[in-house]
Amino acid sequence: MSRPGWHRPDPTDAYFAYDMEHVLFGLDLPSLDALRRGVAAMAQVNPGIFRVTESASGRWRAFSRPELRDAPERLVTSSDAIGPEGAMGTVLATTLRGVNFRLLHGPDWLGLRVSHAALFDGVSTFTMLAGLLSPGVAPQSVQVVPGPRRDAMLAGYLATHPVAVRAAAVHRARLASTRLAPAPATPVEPPAFTHVHSSGQLPRRLRELRDECWPTASVGAVLLVGFRAGLAQAGVTPHAGAEVLMDVRRYFPSPRPIFGNWAAGVHVRAVDDYSPTSVTRATQAAARAGLPVAAMAAGRVLGRLRASTTLDRPVPSPMGAPRISFTFLGAHSVAARLPWRTDRTAFTVERTRPANAEAITLVAKEIGGRFSFTASHYESVWPAAVVRAALTRFLDDPLQVIRSAADRSASLPEAS
Repeated sequence: MSRPGWHRPDPTDAYFAYDMEHVLFGLDLPSLDALRRGVAAMAQVNPGIFRVTESASGRWRAFSRPELRDAPERLVTSSDAIGPEGAMGTVLATTLRGVNFRLLHGPDWLGLRVSHAALFDGVSTFTMLAGLLSPGVAPQSVQVVPGPRRDAMLAGYLATHPVAVRAAAVHRARLASTRLAPAPATPVEPPAFTHVHSSGQLPRRLRELRDECWPTASVGAVLLVGFRAGLAQAGVTPHAGAEVLMDVRRYFPSPRPIFGNWAAGVHVRAVDDYSPTSVTRATQAAARAGLPVAAMAAGRVLGRLRASTTLDRPVPSPMGAPRISFTFLGAHSVAARLPWRTDRTAFTVERTRPANAEAITLVAKEIGGRFSFTASHYESVWPAAVVRAALTRFLDDPLQVIRSAADRSASLPEAS
């Protein structure tokens, strides 16, 4: 029997039964008291984003009024840890204890642990932070869309965009024709995270290279291809294609930010995985066709039919190749619009759960005039030295790495 006020997780949220950890350096960071006042203001404007969770059942309920009043002291703590490793170590040691997010105020950093299953994707996380980091300014009101309304929104889009339905059928048929094998067992160890950030000159230099060599390519595609090429140069050849995380909010324009898990992964297989132009075309085609909407709709149906077992699904052969999952938040994203300082290096360090045992989940952000990369992976599968080498090779010489890997891949037979 269900208890009054308690809810089952939304079918989309049920896939994300894990926490995400973030540490942000280089912010114009308010004081601890100002941050708590920001949480109090957020609780007044957007009480629906504060949730009590039950790990055993996965259920949740909204904060009560007394809990909302106590939220600033309950959810915001301080730490004197120093540096990225010390800060992230403190965030990793922080437990949510039945709430869906906690903030840590450090000497020069802000830490955040969020429950992905309880309402937080990347856009929601940074939307909330934008409201907390503007002292004296009331947070923007957000929308938390109930499950039935979300189903209606998705169904309405698909009903009025037949091209999305046709594209989804073709996409599914292509995936079904791929030889599948049981997914490797998920390691028992917690995921590792490997972080690097670029110099302040790289975004400008990379755009100049893009304009010269791949004028129709997106910056995100150059970064994805560069990471793939760096892995190849580091001695491991990634699996064809990549799961690209796309924001489904874009298909439902709204005057208020839509909060919650609204990102869908779409497997993008370009004609040439080592060509930024080809990857851009494939990604744009998937987005134009509305595949992210279809993917989210299908995920919600599947979420009602089976438990959250995202890590044990069959995967395309061959085994033993890195499977890239990729997210890019560009220079105009909500993350980039946070109050980053100009007198110090701005970057983020974060950890999420890899999509499967062989996955390397790369999150790239352009913030504070530089690129910040964090890859989440299992150390026993892909050692951090390999992942770091891939990232640093690309950052050191983007054009050489991409061209060399493309030449090498063209001379290899295609995997069966």
